[in-house]
Amino acid sequence: MEKFFEKLDSALKNNSFVKMTLSKPVVKNDELRNLYIKPILLKNNKNVSVYISFRAP
Repeated sequence: MEKFFEKLDSALKNNSFVKMTLSKPVVKNDELRNLYIKPILLKNNKNVSVYISFRAP
């Protein structure tokens, strides 16, 4: 897990991070389906947009 965060931090710092999708949750009966993450520029500040997708009831 530490290696993942090191690579993510490096990609964000050198502007090579484009987007990330996290899916297939460990707990299958969980309502969470996907996480979509992408860098954005907001008022000349670097930020990260996070979109969370849940399963329909």
